[in-house]
Amino acid sequence: MSENEEGIYEAYLYLVREFSVPRVDESEPLGQMGFEFVFDSQVMETIEPGEFWTQDAPNLDIFVDRVEAAVGFQLLLAARPHATAIFREEA
Repeated sequence: MSENEEGIYEAYLYLVREFSVPRVDESEPLGQMGFEFVFDSQVMETIEPGEFWTQDAPNLDIFVDRVEAAVGFQLLLAARPHATAIFREEA
């Protein structure tokens, strides 16, 4: 959660996808695209922030299961965001 310009606390959900060019040694990042959802802070008052990374799961299905099982994700799914945005960042 963070405080906005009016001094009101808000909760954020970011869904981000990173794009890269595969190389033999490592991947070359191209950038990322994401979606931002902003909620009233009371939606998340009792939930700790969390991060989920696809590389921490053995496959995409398990990653999605972990995200969808998180209490904070379930609370945000049941809430209605008061602001949304789509963003793109170059590497």
